[in-house]
Amino acid sequence: MKDRNFIILHSTIFFCLSNSNAFAQISSSTYPDSAYSSPSDACLSCPGTLWQNPENALHTQDYASTFLQDSGFCFQDNCCFSRELRFSNFGFNIPGDMGIDSFTVEIARESTEANTVIDSVVQLMINYAPAGDNYAGTDFWESSQTVFYHSGNVFPYWFVNDVNDPGFGLTLRVKNAANDTATAKVEYVRITVWYQIPEGIFSRTSISPAFNVSSNPATSQITINLGQSYTDVHLSIKNIMGQTISAEDFRNTASIITEIKGAAGLYFVEIDAGNGKVGVVKVVKE
Repeated sequence: MKDRNFIILHSTIFFCLSNSNAFAQISSSTYPDSAYSSPSDACLSCPGTLWQNPENALHTQDYASTFLQDSGFCFQDNCCFSRELRFSNFGFNIPGDMGIDSFTVEIARESTEANTVIDSVVQLMINYAPAGDNYAGTDFWESSQTVFYHSGNVFPYWFVNDVNDPGFGLTLRVKNAANDTATAKVEYVRITVWYQIPEGIFSRTSISPAFNVSSNPATSQITINLGQSYTDVHLSIKNIMGQTISAEDFRNTASIITEIKGAAGLYFVEIDAGNGKVGVVKVVKE
C-alpha cells in the first residue's frame, strides 16, 4: 500500500493554462480506476516495450515499469520507446451546466538512470482514444521519484459528458534518448479538471470545500480561508512556469494572510496541511 503523504519534488512545468478570467475555475481532482498497456500485451510484433504491471500505477498500488533499450534500437517489444500506458475510469462527476476550461495532470515518475528517459506522448483520451494536443515535456525523468505536472486548455468541443465518461483518461508513452538502457517507472497519475462558475478565480482539491482565496483577483496581499484549523500548514506560491517564488510555514491556523511577490499575472498557491490534505488555488495578480 502506498503512503499518500508523499513529498513533491519541484521539477514542475505548466503549459498555457486558463483561457478565461470571467469565471471562477474550480477544480475536480481524481485518480484512475483502470490502467493497461496498449497495443495489447499479446501483440508481441507491435513495436514498443511492454509496461509491466500497469495496474500497479493505480493510486493504491506500486509501480508500473517498462525496460527501455538504448536510443535507436527497436525490434518488436525490445525497443528504445514504450507502448502506451493508458489510464481511464477517473470517475469525474462534474455538474452538467459547468464549462470545461483546462486541466492539470500529475505523474509520479522516475527512471533508474539519470539523463535517459523523456516523454514521448502525454495526451488526454476521450472515449478511450487519444484526443487533443500532446503535452510531452522535454526534461529528462529524474532518478528519484518526482511528481511532474502537465497542464493545458481543453478544446472547445470538449463537454462535461466527455470528462465524466469512463472513457476519459490519459495516455503516456516514453522513450530512451541516451546510449544506456533504463527502466521507466510510474507510481500514479492524477487529473485535475478546471471548470467554470460565475465567481472570482479559485479552485479546490482535497482540502475542506470551504478552502478559498478572498480578494481574488488581487493587487498583492491575499487571504486564504482553510475552512478549519490545521496544526501545520506549508504554503508555496508558483508562477506559470512552475517556479516557486515564495514559501512559508504556519501553525495552528484556519486562515493565512500572505503576499504575492511578483509581476502581474497568474499564480498558483499550493497548501499542504498534512495527512493528504492538499489544495491548489489559481490567483490572478493585477
